[in-house]
Amino acid sequence: MRWPIVMLVVGACGREEGVLLVVEAPDGATAARVEIILASADPQAIEEVDGQRLSPTDLASEPVRYYRQRAITGEVANVGALDGFAVRLEANADIPEGALIPILIGFDAQDQITAIGAVMDQGMPAPVEIAGDQLLRFSVTMPAMAPAGDDGIATNQVVSVACNGARSGIAWRPGATQLRLLLPERDATDARDRALDLDCDGVEAGDRDCDDLRGEFHAGADETCDGRDTDCDFRGQELVTCNVAGSCAPGVGVCTDQPGSSVSCAPAPECACEAGACAQCVIAFEDAAATEVLPCTPAIASHVFLAACQGGCTVEVLERAGDPFRISIALPDTTVFTDKLINVVDKIDIRAEAEDTLTAAGADVVGGIFLAIRRLDGTVAQQSFAIRLQEQSSVCVPDGNAMACTQP
Repeated sequence: MRWPIVMLVVGACGREEGVLLVVEAPDGATAARVEIILASADPQAIEEVDGQRLSPTDLASEPVRYYRQRAITGEVANVGALDGFAVRLEANADIPEGALIPILIGFDAQDQITAIGAVMDQGMPAPVEIAGDQLLRFSVTMPAMAPAGDDGIATNQVVSVACNGARSGIAWRPGATQLRLLLPERDATDARDRALDLDCDGVEAGDRDCDDLRGEFHAGADETCDGRDTDCDFRGQELVTCNVAGSCAPGVGVCTDQPGSSVSCAPAPECACEAGACAQCVIAFEDAAATEVLPCTPAIASHVFLAACQGGCTVEVLERAGDPFRISIALPDTTVFTDKLINVVDKIDIRAEAEDTLTAAGADVVGGIFLAIRRLDGTVAQQSFAIRLQEQSSVCVPDGNAMACTQP
């Protein structure tokens, strides 16, 4: 394929046609070389995605806009000061689109990005028509860019994303909206059909990847209690595996998703039951004699006592990968079930809904429920319960400082 020709304008043009791009860099931005990338102006190739994390440690999110490379013109070396720098793009019959979005990227001698610019219209890159019979002039606003830190991308900051041994794309913020440019994958000529997966982690932005600039963030990623919500569930508490003594390892614990958070480790509720120490509440399902059961939906354990909640607390349901249940909770004597409750005094109701048929014998433990309990003083505890096939609901009542369950 023949790419569009880039001509550095140093005087009068011999042929007055194409597009003349003249850079305005009022802050004195410089570059050792400039790449000119032509992004697709097709509306289907430009996508806005909600829910991208402002920073790795901030649960707040924002919408971002993606552009896709259509072609690259090459580069111009030995540029120096960018203000007044000009290039001319000629029409190319091999690329029939009349309108393309030119994005100019300046690099220093160490190949670090120093500036990015485009023809702007109301804060967004605008397309230009690369004509074959006339010369159209456009101004390119090209401010200096600084590398973004770990606290997010501020105005006139940039992140270059690399994966699989090659540069994958660029994210920068020229104004209120963060922009992202997808570059072609290895051996491809353009990025028009590329998925919104800048960090190459296999999960697209908008499909439970809350940070497409970092491959460790996506749905199903492991949590390590390091202050980063890497599994993108937007929760302040996380369920983690942890070390517990005996044959029940690994255990389960909850951390507050803050650096240095301590984890109170406990055996998984299924293991505790198998060891004969199941003093926890079970949620009942119908037809205990069958080996293949479609549980009643929902099954409810009522008035479950939470010893750690005396005096008031917030209770949040935590998910464990692989459990075939949707768990929700409600204040006693109400019918509004959710995954988080505030102002809990000591008791809640728990509802379990199974998504699939279960294969189990009567009274088998078939899953677990995990709750994070945040007390008024800010400390976090966990409480877990087994889900067992029974014929009617369990009722849990306080027994001193412990919890006792009245079995059906």
